[in-house]
Amino acid sequence: MNWCAGASRAIVSHRQIAYVPFVSIIAYVSVIGFWCVGASAISAGEQPSVIEQEQARQALQVLRGVEPDVGQTLDVTVAGTAESVHLPRAAFELIRDVLANMAAGQGVTVVPAHAELTTQQAAQMLNVSRPHIIKLLDEGRIEFRLVGRHRRILTSSLIAYQRSQLGSARNAADELAALTEDLGLY
Repeated sequence: MNWCAGASRAIVSHRQIAYVPFVSIIAYVSVIGFWCVGASAISAGEQPSVIEQEQARQALQVLRGVEPDVGQTLDVTVAGTAESVHLPRAAFELIRDVLANMAAGQGVTVVPAHAELTTQQAAQMLNVSRPHIIKLLDEGRIEFRLVGRHRRILTSSLIAYQRSQLGSARNAADELAALTEDLGLY
């Protein structure tokens, strides 16, 4: 599922921001149940143009100054209409993350946490080969289900695996830093 908004002007808390099309981040937003997957190839997300990057940068500058309280919603009104949308804090934070990635020139795809991925999509998301994903599935390191002969992986299972790998890498780096200090090499 991609979120797309036209290049229209919008008012957030009585401040003008530019809404740009956002088309690839990984952060779970439990309130709305979506994973935002950064720089992934789950869909053919396009890289933002230079103009879109600048619009995202400008919008991000305005939004960084807005901090709704926990549980508070943010009223968003699109200029030229009388409609106002109550945006949950989690959705607001997700939009800020999307804008930050766009400003950095990265495409953005939003994937529901319950979405099922093929082994090829999972491999692209983790930036590994498809045979490596199949090996991880066969070893039981990532949960999946079979649809006929085809493996389907929940996005949430893939993210859980990725988080465990990042945690292991972080711990190894901390141990290496401590060892370096103990040996007086730093």
